[in-house]
Amino acid sequence: MQFKNFFYVLLVASVMLSCSGKKENTSNRFEGRLVYKITSNLREFDPADSMSYQIIYAKDSLVKTDNFTRLGKQSYLKHILKNRAYTLMNFQGNKLALQSIPDSTKVEADKYTFFDRDESKEIAGLKANLVEVKIKGQKEPYEMWYTSEISHDYSEAIPGMKGLPVVFTLVIGEEELTYTLIEAERKTMDRDHFGLPSDYKVITTQEFEAYITAPQEEM
Repeated sequence: MQFKNFFYVLLVASVMLSCSGKKENTSNRFEGRLVYKITSNLREFDPADSMSYQIIYAKDSLVKTDNFTRLGKQSYLKHILKNRAYTLMNFQGNKLALQSIPDSTKVEADKYTFFDRDESKEIAGLKANLVEVKIKGQKEPYEMWYTSEISHDYSEAIPGMKGLPVVFTLVIGEEELTYTLIEAERKTMDRDHFGLPSDYKVITTQEFEAYITAPQEEM
């Protein structure tokens, strides 16, 4: 049961990272690949380990986000315009596609307070702007960077930011995870890359909650 609880918390954090917030205009759509390097204040990540990275693939209104955890790879598929999303996982040998509605994820409106700073620099080939972010419950603000060249729709880790976050910090308990964009590759993407695999079973959030709390023999 402890493992299941850990898995559920990890999954919720992954979904929140990928799907919180509101959609914006389509003037800064992106097609290609975005790669973030992850660092922590509590542990060292091996640069050669896939857990050190998050990869986002995008094609206009289609998004696929790959996260790598101790439990394996998790992929998040989202159709921005249709407001439809699935989290793909292999849980105890079962291929599951957890269905969700991105905009239904509730985020505290006052969790983040932004203070623009008159400073910019280039990050991963993009013009980035500095913003100081005060997170509710944290004593000190964090310096983060965003670019207005790419829509916030593709990675809404910090709801309310004016563009795609390129350097941002997530606080999970005592741990601070900092994501830094290291690559923004514009390239043509095949639409099949964003499709829902036919061998995955689609389940709702409620069904998944019942699934992970079921006795082991019922799995």
